[in-house]
Amino acid sequence: MTIDTITLPQWNDDGVHFISCKIILEAMNDATITLYNASVYQGMVYNMIENVNPKLAYVLHENGTVKPWTFSVLQFPFNKTNEKGNYTIQKGLRGSWVIATTRKAIMDAIMQSSTQGKVLNFGILALRIVTIEMHDGSRVGCPDGITSIIIHLDTPTLLRDLKTGKDRPMTAETLLVAVKRKIKQLGVITDMDVNALLPFVRVLRDDTRNSAMFVTKIVKRDGVVTQRGRIGYVTLKLVGSDDVKMTVWELLNAMQYTGIGSQTSLGFGHVTITCKC
Repeated sequence: MTIDTITLPQWNDDGVHFISCKIILEAMNDATITLYNASVYQGMVYNMIENVNPKLAYVLHENGTVKPWTFSVLQFPFNKTNEKGNYTIQKGLRGSWVIATTRKAIMDAIMQSSTQGKVLNFGILALRIVTIEMHDGSRVGCPDGITSIIIHLDTPTLLRDLKTGKDRPMTAETLLVAVKRKIKQLGVITDMDVNALLPFVRVLRDDTRNSAMFVTKIVKRDGVVTQRGRIGYVTLKLVGSDDVKMTVWELLNAMQYTGIGSQTSLGFGHVTITCKC
């Protein structure tokens, strides 16, 4: 099969941008936090947007569809406690937080809200913004001679069968189908034939494991539910022509700005990718 027989992604360039920012933060106090607390992260994103564009924040909050963002957990030199999911951090330590989106208006609001010296609150932990680094990843070209792609599942990732609700294994098919579904939901592409790519992609190594993320209950605000997903990394082997590899790369590159799987608006399914040539 050649690239001529594959339905290529129909990219929507109207209003779609791949943008991420890395916010460098400094802890203003000693604290013990629940690192994988989905509700706190989502609240921080909404607050940053609302500070600059309340109307946009309201529309995003009231819109029940998938949200056009993905974010990492805080990256700090934490010390893990004996209590499950809790980590301690000392005053003065520096770390980072990454937010990515496909909408320029969202990133504009986050950038305007992230002025130097401003404080973000992660529960009882106060974080001072030191600096912010922005990266435009729109349609990044495929590296020459690429042979494999490593997908880093940075936050618990939920790949579930839409009919049964059961977790699906990490295969080339489930990953590519999940990517297509997410970026199509967000209007990044209109359509493409993922099945035609499967002969050219296979899982070379699966180094993922179960992990949990804590989510505030909708009906009981003082309680939490725990949802388990996969973290770690998956290595995909690519074969075929350069055009085929370019198509796979473009799909997976988009995933870094949309997330993958279920509940990405809460922080699940945040991924980064690297390649080997």
